[in-house]
Amino acid sequence: MHRTRAMTSSSTRQRIFAIITAVATLVAGLLYATAPTTDDGEPPPTEVGPREAPIAQAPTLESYRGGEEDAHGHGVDDIGALRREVDLLREDLDAVHRRLEQLARRAGETERQDVAHNSTVSDGMPTLDPSDDLAAAHEAERQRIEAESEQSTRAQAEANEAALQSETADTAWSGEAHDLITSAFATQDLTAASVADVECRATLCRVEVTHKNPQARAVFERQFTLAVAHLLPRAMVQAVENEDGSTSAVFYLARDGHDFPQPKL
Repeated sequence: MHRTRAMTSSSTRQRIFAIITAVATLVAGLLYATAPTTDDGEPPPTEVGPREAPIAQAPTLESYRGGEEDAHGHGVDDIGALRREVDLLREDLDAVHRRLEQLARRAGETERQDVAHNSTVSDGMPTLDPSDDLAAAHEAERQRIEAESEQSTRAQAEANEAALQSETADTAWSGEAHDLITSAFATQDLTAASVADVECRATLCRVEVTHKNPQARAVFERQFTLAVAHLLPRAMVQAVENEDGSTSAVFYLARDGHDFPQPKL
């Protein structure tokens, strides 16, 4: 709607400009026709420069002759008629100017109304906060990373379990590793954990532990891995939170000089 009104106002201004140009051309022609002339009928030269021809062909004096003539041969009645014609044209030109001012005021009022309308429509629309979009994007990225990490941990745990079950026990080493793990649970910092099972084979050990809450599990992980690091330097844990708030965790420990098997992703 705003674009249609703007185009209409522009077309109106063009038509008015064309009318003004035509009126100005006619006035210039009439003024030229009534200017003083020399004996040969030409206007006297001026000091400004060479005379320029009128913009448009003006009516000739012969069309107005019929009354008395002045010193230059012009009819007195003709000159009076030309002057009256010029006055009428000036009145028409003033009327055109007034009409143009009215149209300009209307165009300005229409534009202000359109701006006010657009502002009202904008106020009625919901406001989008860029910070909300940024927070949503961060949350989506966090969830994606957590999902990928959980998937990777689950795949690694499955690969560790499969490798553990395929190994045969190294009696000397597995016995030493088992004793190191159980003695670590006897220390004061780790007694809060409840040990469910400990199993060691040739290069891997698995320890199943239950904790009161996630905070207790975090403390246990740090203390336990330090206690067995000289014999089992590599460790990973897969934890699950239970409905009662406790946490069940499975630790996989790798023998010094060995690493966990590569999971199948």
